[in-house]
Amino acid sequence: MVISLLEDLEGMTWSNVEDEWRWNLEENGRFSVKSAYSKLEGLVLGEVAWEAPEKRVFENMWKSPVPSKVLAFGWRALLHRIPTRRNLALRNVLPPEGSTLCVMCDSKVETVVHLLLHCEVASLVWLKLMKW
Repeated sequence: MVISLLEDLEGMTWSNVEDEWRWNLEENGRFSVKSAYSKLEGLVLGEVAWEAPEKRVFENMWKSPVPSKVLAFGWRALLHRIPTRRNLALRNVLPPEGSTLCVMCDSKVETVVHLLLHCEVASLVWLKLMKW
């Protein structure tokens, strides 16, 4: 084994050029958050069929002056990646006999849309926030 490895190395040519990291998404080879984001956005938008208004929201949300953790939550909510009971059941995190009903109202399946918009309890919270 060692002898065959040495034989393989003998046929190689070596150079004195120093190794370097290169980011292939930029012409200059340097990493940028913008190029990484654009690549990820293309992958995400490629798997999700967005309507024009949804795409506009997705593109503009990163310009919002809210804290980054709020932006991340909003992004995950748009992609239905919040750990709701329905999502947890789909990932087999909840036991098969476990309920997927909303923990707040106990009347509908707990999805991202229900939890953030249609739940009676969530609606009361939104109303209080709007009055505040």
